[in-house]
Amino acid sequence: MAPPFLLDIILRERSNLLLQSSASDYRQYAKHLSSRVHRLRKTLKVRRRIPARSTGQSTEDASTSRKYSVHVPTAEELANDKRSVGLLLFTAERSWAHAMEWKATIENGSSDSVAAKKRHILSKLEKARKNAAALLEILSPGLKDWSPIEYLQCEAYASVLAGLAEFERRKYERAAESYAIAWVSLGGLIESIVGAETVSDDANDTADLYRDLLNRTVEPSLKFAARQIDENSRAETVGMIAIQQLSNSGRSERISELVRTAIGEKRSKNILAPGSDGRADALATVESVTWRNHSAPLKDAAIASAILIAREQEEKIASSDAASGFDDALLAWQDAVTAIDDAISEAESEDSQEIVQELYIVSTYTRYRLLTLRITRDLVLIKPLLKRALQKSKNGKISNNLSVARGIVRLYDEILMSVDEIAGLPGVASDDELSSGLAALQSFYKAERCATIASSSRDASSVETLALWTRADAYANAADVVALANADPDSPLFKIDVKDTTDRIERGKLYSHGLVSITKANSTSADKGLSKGFLIDQLSAFPGAIDVTKLVDLDINGSNPKIEPIPAKPVFFDIAFNYVGADDELKQDTSFTTHSASGNFTSASFTSVSTLSSNTTSPSVTSTEAKKTGWFWRR
Repeated sequence: MAPPFLLDIILRERSNLLLQSSASDYRQYAKHLSSRVHRLRKTLKVRRRIPARSTGQSTEDASTSRKYSVHVPTAEELANDKRSVGLLLFTAERSWAHAMEWKATIENGSSDSVAAKKRHILSKLEKARKNAAALLEILSPGLKDWSPIEYLQCEAYASVLAGLAEFERRKYERAAESYAIAWVSLGGLIESIVGAETVSDDANDTADLYRDLLNRTVEPSLKFAARQIDENSRAETVGMIAIQQLSNSGRSERISELVRTAIGEKRSKNILAPGSDGRADALATVESVTWRNHSAPLKDAAIASAILIAREQEEKIASSDAASGFDDALLAWQDAVTAIDDAISEAESEDSQEIVQELYIVSTYTRYRLLTLRITRDLVLIKPLLKRALQKSKNGKISNNLSVARGIVRLYDEILMSVDEIAGLPGVASDDELSSGLAALQSFYKAERCATIASSSRDASSVETLALWTRADAYANAADVVALANADPDSPLFKIDVKDTTDRIERGKLYSHGLVSITKANSTSADKGLSKGFLIDQLSAFPGAIDVTKLVDLDINGSNPKIEPIPAKPVFFDIAFNYVGADDELKQDTSFTTHSASGNFTSASFTSVSTLSSNTTSPSVTSTEAKKTGWFWRR
């Protein structure tokens, strides 16, 4: 026998065909369902309509009613062929698709005959509810070939359609009761899949479809309807609301028995007794939250429970030094953020400004804790990487250290992104101390990032490396220590050692600057070709690489040593005090020269000097009033 057309088939077709949930999508979906109903009628050999008299109506009723009525499968037909259930399910789903088409048209801004369209929506939803209710009425005696899972699927589908119809009529008590039945039924279906010993991929996909229907349709509508009935229901979890409304529906025993039969007595307690795990009194433990100078009361039990779980998970981190200990706490805080976002969306739809403002404070509190914990986790991951980067590689390959440096830089990028997210939280921009502290924190981690890149450079003497050290030094100097101290004294986020980082970056900058200067000087000397000459001829230039064999041109092996005067600064010490002079006539004699053009003494020079030495009666020598000569005296 072919498998029945039940809830999982309906949900799969919705997910495949309703991609954008637009009016055209719902129209095409309705056409697809019409064709499936037509094929199914042809396969089962049933007519679309049957004569009214054959249905058991009296002649008097038949004259006032339509000539033909819709064929409704009987319990015997369902027992013989489960495919007969598709006639009712697809007909109900088609009516739902028509209603959603008109609803999407109204939401898109079409103002033409809105009242008529709403009446049409209610009519289609009522038709869908009646078809689903007819299926439940046929199945109520119980069929031996039907499993509890199949019954739960029909109960869930019928209750969702009934809840939607009552919700559109704004009959919130009936809507809450129907959605409570859907919540319990879907919970039992999900548990039947997840709790199995072996779960296939198709089963996981089916469980995801059930969760999507539960999270997007059933739970939001159930909580909204419960708040319309009683405002104090915000203090209760959605599970508590569902069990309370289920008891009011009059079908509690029937649904509870199906759930126990489908998944067992022990596993059914999580669904039928959601407050038994101790989370129901979360509001008594976490009555309010305080962030900076702002406090907000917690009125939603789901949010209070999520925050309480997140705090408990965060306390466990202290006993675990590994970074993996942060995962559970981060997931718990993320669940709290998701719960708050859902509550904000619901409050905004209700136009409750006071509740929205309180929820924004709670949202900032939870996101601040989440991002702070994420930064702490990243810093814990950086420590072993820094230790590995400082160790020398045994095989001498720089690429090993480069891979570690890439990991450190990637973590610093994530930290900077988290700091940016904190700066964008509601209420942070108006807090001057916290904003200044976050700006200093951002500069500090930017400095660490640049320093990591600079220290892992292949060429420490390159100008690019020096530029990175200079940029890191600028970021480190911009990290205001006072702003960090005043930002949030209780948070470990701002407890950092800026001075140690600044000193380390300054040392790296000076070291790189020295290497760049030497490299530049060497390259300049090589460009000028200084290494090809003798050092004594190039005293005004930086020597660069000195060749000790080319200090002075001595020409030891040559026969004619070359002696040339070199420019030198004179010695400012004259033992004769500039009183030794020469005769004017001798100075005017052109034959008296101290040096020849070639720098060698001539014989004429020695003759003039001997003649001068023998003339002891020269007035310039004997007279103490002779004019002063020398380097600083002129005639």
